[in-house]
Amino acid sequence: MCSGLAFSPFTTAVKGVVAGALASPEVLTSPAWYTAAASSLVPMLMGPTMMCGSSCAAAMSASIMMMLDATQINAWMPYMQPQVDEMLLMMGMEGVTLDLTGLALPSSLGASVGSLPYCFCGSTVDWAGFITWAGTTAYDQVVSLVSGTMDPSQIQAAITGGSDALVQTVLADDFIFCAGTCKATVAAITVDIANMAAPLLSTAAPLLGALTGMGGPLDLSSFFGASFVNQVTAAMNTGCFCDSSTDWNGVYTELQAAGMTMLGMSTGGTTDPMALLDSFFNTISACAADAPAEEEAVVFQATMTGSVDDFPTESMCQKFAANLEVSVDKVACSVRAASVIFQAVVKVEGLLEIGAVTAKVAELSTPAAVEEALDLAAQGITVTEVAPVTVAAASTFSPPPPPPAEESSGLSTGAIIGIAAGGGAAVAALLGILAYCMCCKKKPAPDYSGKAVSA
Repeated sequence: MCSGLAFSPFTTAVKGVVAGALASPEVLTSPAWYTAAASSLVPMLMGPTMMCGSSCAAAMSASIMMMLDATQINAWMPYMQPQVDEMLLMMGMEGVTLDLTGLALPSSLGASVGSLPYCFCGSTVDWAGFITWAGTTAYDQVVSLVSGTMDPSQIQAAITGGSDALVQTVLADDFIFCAGTCKATVAAITVDIANMAAPLLSTAAPLLGALTGMGGPLDLSSFFGASFVNQVTAAMNTGCFCDSSTDWNGVYTELQAAGMTMLGMSTGGTTDPMALLDSFFNTISACAADAPAEEEAVVFQATMTGSVDDFPTESMCQKFAANLEVSVDKVACSVRAASVIFQAVVKVEGLLEIGAVTAKVAELSTPAAVEEALDLAAQGITVTEVAPVTVAAASTFSPPPPPPAEESSGLSTGAIIGIAAGGGAAVAALLGILAYCMCCKKKPAPDYSGKAVSA
């Protein structure tokens, strides 16, 4: 549940926008007015005092994960079979059966999608800039396209032709697909969807065949099999889809030529779908970002009750690593005062690992989730706030110190040295006494046998 929302500044801004429109109704006919209004209001709505406050982001994240819980959905899927069969009959598709038993959501999908609010709410997302682009450049292009005054070359320029084109703007590093943690999250979701493609198309084959009039199943699942998943995974891990050097204009040109050739309107493009797919993945995998990526770190932070002096940092760090299913030597934990601010920094390498760890950390988006995962109730520790997950440079990661060497006696090295030194001195003293005794001869005791001994 969201708490602590600062409605007053936002409502004041809304009142000002509405008052301006009431005073001059003619502005409502101008696209520029809507652009200006949205550019001022949306960043406020998505700001840290409104929808993107830590409690709201956590609530959105937890809600999405609950709705996409793979265990529950996969268990519920077989019960949908009668409803699907009935729907097909209502559509007049007697004899068409969709077998849902092969469908299953990837277990990681809910967590990956659930981490989206943290990238939508990232400070690097330029909502005002995107809205301005949509209200000016994009609006004019849509008007030209709808009115029929835009020729094919202009359509390509509008979609992939440069920094102001649709694809480049949407995939810029200051918008929601490629800003902050978004790039890794989008990559992880894309791989999850790729894994779902083959079973989904296999299930839908009878329906596709009926819709295309082929009279039998149209099974495209082999086209989206293991090779396809491997290509998607490799392409997403490079991060090239967000790189400004990626040749999206070349991708458009090749796809357009292939489409024209397949439709018999041209002879310049390939008609081999597999070759086209290979070319597409090669293009979006070859960019400056394809160089070995610098290691980065995913940062988790939560405020807890207790004292820094006796806080169980080491055991907490071990539980945190276990919950994320990563090696403890990849996690550096620290605490600092202000109640206790517990921070765990996880070293990651590669975009998909960033996405996977970010999704796991996003599962700990609420105080209750953290308390349960780290077993804090048993230690009398309460979580009061969880900060949004972030991605930082690898320099943020400081490896945990190696554990002290264990001695069988359980004594410290200093104590063992002291005992050894003391023992050595005792042995030396004993040897000296023995040597003295051996060198000194005793006089024989006097013989008093048969003699009276005076008292």
